[in-house]
Amino acid sequence: MAFTLSPSVSVTERDFSGIVSLVATTPAAFVGRFDKGPVNERILISSVKELQETFGTPSVDRYGSDWWTCYNFLQYGNNLTVVRAQGAGATSATIGISGEYSSGVVLGPAESFFTMQTKDVGAHVNGALELQLVTAGMGYTAGTATDAFTYKPNTSSHAARFGATGDELAIAIIDRRGVFGPSGSVLELYEGLSQIINAVDDLGSPLYYKYVIAESDFVKIDPNLGQFQSIMGSSAGRGGTFSDLFGANNVEDGLDVTVSSADLDANGIINVSKANFTKIPLDAYNNAGNSGENAPLSYTFTGGAYGTSVTNAEKQTTWTTYFTDTDEVDVSIVIAGDANNALNQHLVDLATTRKDCIALISQPVADAAGNAGIESAEALVNTATLDKCTFSTVKDYRTNDLNRDSSYAAMDGNWKYISDSYNGVSRWVPLNGDVAGLLARTETDFAPWFSPAGYSRGNIQNVIKLAFAPSKAQRDSLYSIGINNIFAFPGSGTVLWGDKTLQTKPSAFDRIQVRRLFNVLEKSFATSANFVLFEQNDAFTRQNFVSQVEPVLRDVQNRRGLENYRIVCDESNNTAATVAAGEFIADIYLQPTKSVQFVKLNFVANNSGSFFTEG
Repeated sequence: MAFTLSPSVSVTERDFSGIVSLVATTPAAFVGRFDKGPVNERILISSVKELQETFGTPSVDRYGSDWWTCYNFLQYGNNLTVVRAQGAGATSATIGISGEYSSGVVLGPAESFFTMQTKDVGAHVNGALELQLVTAGMGYTAGTATDAFTYKPNTSSHAARFGATGDELAIAIIDRRGVFGPSGSVLELYEGLSQIINAVDDLGSPLYYKYVIAESDFVKIDPNLGQFQSIMGSSAGRGGTFSDLFGANNVEDGLDVTVSSADLDANGIINVSKANFTKIPLDAYNNAGNSGENAPLSYTFTGGAYGTSVTNAEKQTTWTTYFTDTDEVDVSIVIAGDANNALNQHLVDLATTRKDCIALISQPVADAAGNAGIESAEALVNTATLDKCTFSTVKDYRTNDLNRDSSYAAMDGNWKYISDSYNGVSRWVPLNGDVAGLLARTETDFAPWFSPAGYSRGNIQNVIKLAFAPSKAQRDSLYSIGINNIFAFPGSGTVLWGDKTLQTKPSAFDRIQVRRLFNVLEKSFATSANFVLFEQNDAFTRQNFVSQVEPVLRDVQNRRGLENYRIVCDESNNTAATVAAGEFIADIYLQPTKSVQFVKLNFVANNSGSFFTEG
């Protein structure tokens, strides 16, 4: 407050009420091939309904198992981030809206000065999406019962404030083939848009059409265009009377412009070059079939292609691009799906490097040519048996091929046969999506430090049968090398019967629930420790940190996650040299609660007449 010499009362606040909140460990991640949906974009899916609306239904081909892996997870959890990987040659459908005028050229539908793309990649978009455009300068009176618009564009409040006119335009996205909604339905309607770059409405929200269209769920402006390259078109430096009626405000360069008080003269009159935006996109010039006189300018997206099948290598690249950075994306469960060995290894390495999540993998299943994962030529459809997933193949894969030792990954030991109602077939799919779902459900219903295995929490859904039924001796053999059995118990359903990680060294971290306990605490405390940065490095700051951490550990202990704990954050580990180096050290010792692995029930027979005493 201001310095004062006279008597006064000053009021200040200091907030020492900070708390540590346990972060959720349910966010799961998956990369796969789908026939529909945005590519190379993280999409949050919370239900099977959203999965189907975003990525369509499963293909009957081998890669359809990717869709079913997501489906299986969503039977248990509701927080799945999915990236649709893109194969070689896969393209979006496109439109060319406006042209670049040059001598002797008649403009028309093939113009490419301003292009847009569908967010979906693939042939299914061709002819399905239509973009309609109206501007204030067009002769067509928008807003009739026969079009998607509610009024004809005119002048925005921003333009009117400075004396400019006719800057508004409107865009509608329409489904013509029922791919994204009912046939003929208006998927998105953007009205009151402006050609002016810095235009805002009365509440300060942007009106510039490029900024608004960036929020579309269906289309996007070609990222290769210049930042302010105009949808209205360019004259390529040519003059002529046509430029008064067609093209961008800066028609010579084909650029949109700003309008502000800097464009007013001393009398408050706007510069004549920015006064009139009442024009028509240049594509309509000499284009009788799409002139904008009798109907909105209309463009149908074409040229989309599926390309070649997404390979495991392309999946691996996508995983690296979208899920490596811990600051950019929060992930706690990594789901491999139908992967080959190289992809499984990559995901184990990714989780181990991130150190905040756990990767879940299954044994790859190869076809006769040796291809595993989605590259396999065998669809695994309507095949009664899966002879490539047996006790021997699972054990051999873990022992000889996987070659990974990490507490940040876990492997199940089976595949399941399911009914694919979308395609009217039965098919084999890996179980890592189900195991991931069990982890998510266990946290929701109990806590992340509870084991996801056993009758209470480990029941697998949607199973016709398993690839093989391991005997007791086989289950023992697989479990001893870190493979979590999945077994169908008569009358009790199919159950996850193990909670080991892929760490070979016997320790607390060879259990999934311990790994997840440490993941959630490390994430939570690291987040809280960010508020320690740049504070005074003294006893007060250290005690304040301990006072925030200790209640969390006590709560975890009360909820059966810890047997005991201890926090050391004082002069013993924050020495004068440590403080001088700008370091702050807190040592947190934890004794995690273990899960029961073996039950012994001892029954003793006594003769009649025996007496039992307590104690």
